[in-house]
Amino acid sequence: MNGLDSEDIIGSVYGRDKMLYAVSLGIDAVRQGNIITYSKPGKHHLGEAINARISEQVRRVQAAFDRASIAYETPPDMMRMLWWKFMINVGVNQASAVMRADYGVFQSSAPAQALMETLMGEVLALAEVAGVNLVQQDVQGWYGVLNTLSPEGKTSMLQDIEAGRKTEVEVFDGKVVELGETYGIPTPANLTVLRIIQVLEGRG
Repeated sequence: MNGLDSEDIIGSVYGRDKMLYAVSLGIDAVRQGNIITYSKPGKHHLGEAINARISEQVRRVQAAFDRASIAYETPPDMMRMLWWKFMINVGVNQASAVMRADYGVFQSSAPAQALMETLMGEVLALAEVAGVNLVQQDVQGWYGVLNTLSPEGKTSMLQDIEAGRKTEVEVFDGKVVELGETYGIPTPANLTVLRIIQVLEGRG
């Protein structure tokens, strides 16, 4: 459940009335074959697009998560949360893939953080035009999550590159470039990283 289009795709198949918005944050899982290791299970953010009033459908999912002891939160504005997670993925997932960098690099390296923030900054510009309430402080807010992750942990995109698998680059960079063309907003950093990752995929 990444990107900005997954709910539209799911809803078009199963019906929008059967779908909630959801993102997961703070997971540092690493997959090797059929073995998955992690130090943080993360938290799931779910709900309707707007949750000023919690719907019965959301309450049922919350109850199921409570029974299973799964950490969750229902933000007031899930569309903002969706864009925030998108911004994070565009930044850290893709920067990690082109630099082959684990979370520890982003926790300690100023140049790595600069590339990540440059990619995220282009999402901020798009969000402003799209009417989504993302601000520069939301970039800094990501470090509060990043710094809790295992330094040896790796993003899913880096793991895909290392394993020679197809990545989600079209869902992340591809979407940024598409929206940039739609809104007339330059996205040169994301366009460059998109091309690099497409080359890496081809070699994989």
